[in-house]
Amino acid sequence: MLDILHREQVYLWYYFQLQLSQIFRYWVLGMVLGIALSALFQRYVPAEVVAQACPWRTRALGC
Repeated sequence: MLDILHREQVYLWYYFQLQLSQIFRYWVLGMVLGIALSALFQRYVPAEVVAQACPWRTRALGC
């Protein structure tokens, strides 16, 4: 019984490790591009849009 559980654990570890290794670089690239685009284009977003997106904050706080 323990042998079966061990094999399942190895299989699941391999599966998730493989999935993570394939998508990790694109996930990081997406975060970096998102942060860069957000920082570069924040001045072009009208204040009304920011106020609608998060009415509890002001633009100065960086919503």
